[in-house]
Amino acid sequence: AGQNVIVISRRRYGKTSLILNAQAAVRRRGGRTGIANLFWCQNRQDVAQELANAVVHGPLGRLRGQMEELRRRLSSLPGATLSLEKDGYRLSLSPLKAQSDWTTEIRRVMQLLREAQSDRHPVSLVIDEFQKVAEIDPALPGLFKSLTDLELRGVSLVLSGSRRHVMHQLHAGPGAPMLGVGELMTLDLVPEADMVAFLRQRAEAEGKRMSAEAAGLLFQRARGVPAYVQRLAFEAFESGERNIDEAVAEKAVATVLRRERQYFEVIYEDLAPNQRSLIRALAAEPARSITSRDFLDRAGLRADSSSQRALSALDAAEKVELGPDGWQVSDPLLALWLARGGAGGGEGE
Repeated sequence: AGQNVIVISRRRYGKTSLILNAQAAVRRRGGRTGIANLFWCQNRQDVAQELANAVVHGPLGRLRGQMEELRRRLSSLPGATLSLEKDGYRLSLSPLKAQSDWTTEIRRVMQLLREAQSDRHPVSLVIDEFQKVAEIDPALPGLFKSLTDLELRGVSLVLSGSRRHVMHQLHAGPGAPMLGVGELMTLDLVPEADMVAFLRQRAEAEGKRMSAEAAGLLFQRARGVPAYVQRLAFEAFESGERNIDEAVAEKAVATVLRRERQYFEVIYEDLAPNQRSLIRALAAEPARSITSRDFLDRAGLRADSSSQRALSALDAAEKVELGPDGWQVSDPLLALWLARGGAGGGEGE
């Protein structure tokens, strides 16, 4: 209905799955929708290109097989070249002028959304990893704010992102460049009771029995993060046992940690020495303050600015996050691997 939504969640919370399910429901009701992912975009040209292909494959996707009509629709888009490839249409953009800042191109791409809608076919576009616009160019959020205010009335945008502090800076508080653009939706964890019931139902539907204790153990080892719960539950289900109890669940956790060992080792080895000390200490036990004498002694760090710099670097790289119990390792499986001695040749090996 032309309403915009801002979706914010940590990584692996199921944000993209939620969006894809919502889009499927929209299409069943006659809506025209698409999705752009800005994760790999490095500049304004990349943003324009990603948005253009999202529009062609999404709201204008109904014109598949109508090359001439699609070309007509794109005729006002500066420097647009449409080609037919094995996986569908591919739209390439050239700058309107040699020194273009791609403002006109982005604006025109987004205007195509209004042209694709009708009373019976409302249009929407998801822009995932939206926080990238602020990283690419501080002026880009203002361009999108202008578009939503003046040129995209009746079109629904879903702006989603996983860098929570950046997304909040963009959309909330005084001076936020996109204040009031849409309704803010923050995804939390699925409650443990609901997830446990779901895991047991899924197992039973496939002819196996998972105890409530086993499902609870998988939830706790994954700290409730849906993608990691799914990873551990899959391994437990594939164990071959018809009855999945706590012992089977623990064995599944150990199997996953063993399989992920090389991935975890690469992450760990890429860290600076102070960062390694800090992340090992946080894996053993979250901390509300990394400057307390108790924590510094436990981590083997000195009471100087280096520990704060290590925390800032790990936070920026999304390796740690501020959780309900304080600073913790973002990836619960990496935290388990470290806590079990993975970085030093213990059980995690």
